[in-house]
Amino acid sequence: MNALQATDLRKSFRVEGRVIDVLRGVTLAVPEGAFHAVMGPSGAGKSTLLNLLAGLLPPDAGDVSVKGRSLVGLPDRELTLLRRRSVGIVFQDCNLIPTLTVAQNVALPALLDGRDVPAERMETLLRLVGLTHRRDQPADRLSGGEAQR
Repeated sequence: MNALQATDLRKSFRVEGRVIDVLRGVTLAVPEGAFHAVMGPSGAGKSTLLNLLAGLLPPDAGDVSVKGRSLVGLPDRELTLLRRRSVGIVFQDCNLIPTLTVAQNVALPALLDGRDVPAERMETLLRLVGLTHRRDQPADRLSGGEAQR
């Protein structure tokens, strides 16, 4: 089973009374553990595709499934839980909560899911991104590169 599967995705937007087809018939499969890059010129639909794959935007047609479960038509609550547990997103602009510490921001997805983050797991996560020394600082004190990590 693929970790991520998209079949015949289509998405268009209405701009100044005209319909602009952004994606037409995109099909792809990403096996568990694989890395893929989405590349193309500005305006080619990369962000739209990624938003569809993450379930942040519904397709006009086609299907997206994560670990065999279709995202299309899922109620918002189920979609949120599926994203929280199975989808990792690194946004172009940082979406850290500035008033929380770095460690609190790292722990937030687990806490929202009703899980604690053991101290040794937190240490491992912060070490992986080189931020152990910033653990207790507010997120708004991070540099752009640190925040993106």
